[in-house]
Amino acid sequence: MDELGIGCCEQGVVLSDEHGGDQRVVALGRGPQGTCVLYGTRGEQTRDAFGSAWRVSCVRMDDEGEKGLLRVIRGGPVGYAGLASGLAAYFSHGGAEFSDLLDLMDARGIRYAYACADEGGVVSRE
Repeated sequence: MDELGIGCCEQGVVLSDEHGGDQRVVALGRGPQGTCVLYGTRGEQTRDAFGSAWRVSCVRMDDEGEKGLLRVIRGGPVGYAGLASGLAAYFSHGGAEFSDLLDLMDARGIRYAYACADEGGVVSRE
């Protein structure tokens, strides 16, 4: 999965809300190495769970991964707009967390690279 890598991409916010008392932002972007979903939280629950006041997690996938994710979250039409609306709906209903999205992607065999950053540093895996 080296070709996917985690890197910078242009992104747009698809959801910004309060979730469990924490601030939460979900963004979707595309860059030369693929599509990325970013999930950021800040607040007491984040501190309790991760020992950091803030945390940003990211998955990057290729075109096949994007299509697979779109199918499993039942997004709109193929492409950026469909994935953006699907992610907004996925995280808006039922209290889904980023780990739920990762579990879903793993269960469906959707390939991705993962990274997260918080006050303690950056961790990544491919």
